[in-house]
Amino acid sequence: MNKKGFTLIEVIVVVIIIGTISAISIPVIRKISDDNKNSIYEQYRNVLVEYAKIYVEDYKDDLFNGTRPERITACDLYKKYLIKDITVNGSDCICKESDCSKCSVDSSIVVSKDSNGYYKYKAKLNCTNSKYNES
Repeated sequence: MNKKGFTLIEVIVVVIIIGTISAISIPVIRKISDDNKNSIYEQYRNVLVEYAKIYVEDYKDDLFNGTRPERITACDLYKKYLIKDITVNGSDCICKESDCSKCSVDSSIVVSKDSNGYYKYKAKLNCTNSKYNES
C-alpha cells in the first residue's frame, strides 16, 4: 500500500524545528521592539532639551536668581507655544492645563548652571501609562 501523508516522526520533527526557531526569534524581536521604544523616548527627550534651551535663552533673566537648578515643565513650554504635543504609543507626555501646577503627569527639564556659566540640561519624560519614565 502506498499511503500519502506524513508519519508521526516527521510531524514531531517539524514541530520541534518550529519551536526552536520560535524560542530563538521571539526574545530577539521583543528586544528590538523595546530598543525602538527607548529610541523614541530618547528622541523626545532631546526635543525637550532643545526647546528648553530656547526657553532659557528667552527667560534667563527671570531664571537662576539663586544657585539652585530650575525645573522647566513641558507644560511651560506648551504654554509658550514652543511645543505642541508629545504622544508616544497613545500615552500623553505633556500636560495641557492652563495652570501647570494642576498637572499630575508632565515631562520636565532640570536646568542647572555650572561654575563656568554653562547650562546643563537633564530631561525626564513622564508619560501616562508608560513604563519608560526614566530620564
